[in-house]
Amino acid sequence: MRLALTLLCALLAPITAARAAEEFNPYQASIDRMPIADAMRQIEAHYGPTKEPRTYENGTVTVMGGTDHDLSLFLFCDGKMAGMSASVSTEVAAKILLPLTGPDAKVEVFGTDDGVMLSLLGHTLTFYYRGIGTKSSNVIATYPTEVFNVFQFERYCDELKS
Repeated sequence: MRLALTLLCALLAPITAARAAEEFNPYQASIDRMPIADAMRQIEAHYGPTKEPRTYENGTVTVMGGTDHDLSLFLFCDGKMAGMSASVSTEVAAKILLPLTGPDAKVEVFGTDDGVMLSLLGHTLTFYYRGIGTKSSNVIATYPTEVFNVFQFERYCDELKS
């Protein structure tokens, strides 16, 4: 029995790793400043067709993806991904959280009516796990949080230029 479980785990590990490697991580794409063409391919592959991008006077671009129930918003500055407020899988959320946690990590936890919110990096990165225990549960990751809370996209892109 133990041998069978070991073999099963050995067979499933590459499949799980391949799936995880393929999954789009919008936080990492923002940190890496992924070019808009590459990011759009990833966004459309993961979130489906996007809505018409909105372009601001200073070249800031916002793109919406996902469904009406689960909209995600992506921010591009100077043709590179700079932020997002997007639904992510629990696997992607864990990948983002893992290097940011530890004994010195400052994580604030807030309860909500239907879930829990985690705030990290001085409120710059936020995870909202909503609908816990339901079929419609999901995780929304937002970076940088303040920019998306007050919709200051142009100002943020101008700050990145300086």
